[in-house]
Amino acid sequence: MTDKNSPAHQSISDAKTHLQQLLDSSLPEEAQAHLQAALAALDTAESELDNQADSFNLDKAKFVSNVTHELRIPMTSIMGYTDLLRKGMMGEINENQRNFLNIIRENVTSMSKLVSDLSDIYKATSGRLHLQLQPVSAASVLDKAREEVDSFLTLHSQTLEVQIGAGLPLIQADPERAAQMARYLIENASMYSKDGSIIRIQTEQQAGMVRFLVVDEGIGVAPDDQPLIFDQFYRSEAEEVRARKGWGLGLSVVKTLAGLMGGQAGFETEPGAGSTFWFTLPVAGD
Repeated sequence: MTDKNSPAHQSISDAKTHLQQLLDSSLPEEAQAHLQAALAALDTAESELDNQADSFNLDKAKFVSNVTHELRIPMTSIMGYTDLLRKGMMGEINENQRNFLNIIRENVTSMSKLVSDLSDIYKATSGRLHLQLQPVSAASVLDKAREEVDSFLTLHSQTLEVQIGAGLPLIQADPERAAQMARYLIENASMYSKDGSIIRIQTEQQAGMVRFLVVDEGIGVAPDDQPLIFDQFYRSEAEEVRARKGWGLGLSVVKTLAGLMGGQAGFETEPGAGSTFWFTLPVAGD
């Protein structure tokens, strides 16, 4: 049987708990019916997770593919119903119900990121991740990443400072994936930094590569955690790390994507004083 404490199981369990709380709060009849359907879809996904896990060691790729597919269905339903309810399109809701809906939306968004990351890792390890490699500027990559993290940083009153090296050549990369890598490192820095802090992203050229560095003044990485920091699902047991929500997949995705595009990923850290996470991508034409 699958581990009931796995990220996928915890994510489904959290969503079911909040949906049930909302069902118990006297919503309009039509809304109740939609949420019951979403709960049923989550039950189906959880059952599929258990069934597929029995053969996990025999066919890991198929397991991940099936689970991510099964989870996308209820997530889409829950997001749609939640947004309709929040907009009052199925009847007036009170402040307590709105708070429940906001929590559900936040949890499902987190679940969606987990599913996306699992899918990326599965495709990468099975050779099914298709990259659109092309010459692209570091500036355009960072502009896209910045757009995608803006609301995340605003939520924590954090500032992102971007410093692009002068005369930087184009890189050979998939623009979407390169921006995803930068975004994940910025989000990681934000997660482990204080509200109101400054996060810096810098670029520099070195030996046929362009290096992207994300510098924070956060909690840093403890010595015991450093050898495992890029492992899938790894999260430190330290209380200050466990207090932040996360799946332990973002850094693994960054390292995987960097390798697929001919680069590397790494970090330097000083526990208690911050970290610099980086990845490299090859210069176009080299």
